[in-house]
Amino acid sequence: MNIKKVLFVCFFNVSFLFSVLYAQNNNIYQKEGLYQGEKDKYLVFNQFNELKIDNEEIIFNDISKVILHDEILYVLDSKQSKIFVIGSSGDLITIIGQPGQGPGDLEYPQDFYINSDRTIYVTNSAAQRVEVFSQEGKFKKRIKLAIPKDNIYSHISRFLLNKDNRLFVAYNISKNLIDEYQDNGSFVRTLLKRNDSIKIPGVNIGNSSSIYLSKQNQNIIHFNYFTGIFKIISQSGIIKTKFSAYDSLHQNQMSKILEDINKSEKPFLSIKEFELWCPFFCVNNQDTIISILRLRNKNEPQKLFVFSKDGIYLYQMNIPFFEKDIIDQIYFYDNTYIFITIDQKIYFSKQGGLND
Repeated sequence: MNIKKVLFVCFFNVSFLFSVLYAQNNNIYQKEGLYQGEKDKYLVFNQFNELKIDNEEIIFNDISKVILHDEILYVLDSKQSKIFVIGSSGDLITIIGQPGQGPGDLEYPQDFYINSDRTIYVTNSAAQRVEVFSQEGKFKKRIKLAIPKDNIYSHISRFLLNKDNRLFVAYNISKNLIDEYQDNGSFVRTLLKRNDSIKIPGVNIGNSSSIYLSKQNQNIIHFNYFTGIFKIISQSGIIKTKFSAYDSLHQNQMSKILEDINKSEKPFLSIKEFELWCPFFCVNNQDTIISILRLRNKNEPQKLFVFSKDGIYLYQMNIPFFEKDIIDQIYFYDNTYIFITIDQKIYFSKQGGLND
């Protein structure tokens, strides 16, 4: 390797780590939880119940997202390109979508959203469009997103709708982390940009974006499930705060990956995804933000990290029930926590009060 390549690799590594580790907000990688050890202030999970479906033919292959809406569970399976709609007793109500490229067909769907009038929006990620269905599953329309030309290689990874049905879109790889679109698919603006540049050709870490729309103030919470860093931004794109918690296992694994990436060379655009944290986090009724570290030490349960609505690190805890399982996703709907394990099992737990 010549001196110019050595200097470039060193500069990239230092630049990336600087943007990640020394962000302008001092709530990045907080080491001491405000209430750590005060178990009377910890979250309480009531009895865990596994979803049992009254249909032996339904087997989940790759759960991309679930939504609990009016006691009805919607499960998006990206490999099957279908949303399974399941009643409270485990009965299959209907199936929305099917594999294909025609109107109402789904092609690599990664995310979906249900708005206030129960209209269902589903991403066709590779095709850069959104399919829209009624709550009964009837196809209504297709929205083709006018992706900016310099992001044409990007696929939709996650999206949200605000109360005006404007779309906020995150990508698998892009110089933009969040873009806003009108409800007809027209591009509006970029709300949040990626810190490090994209190497074309070259090996890149994906955007690793998970996004959530706060019901209380309509702010957008962006979570990078590689770095573990949260950003709360307004819908006008103003970053209000950044925060995360420090974990040595995560830091060591992230540093190793960055070192390996910087040694890699490819004659084309290469995207590497690393889910060091669970790609979905949740916000409960108290606006407490909860994320789960996907990494864990041998024979130890995963760590669950809890933050205040302003990003103050409160404490970490584990859930003994999942000691032998690995949690892949966590959600909170209708006073209920939903956990998805890597073997595609779905568990429910009603929210308890703080330990009294």
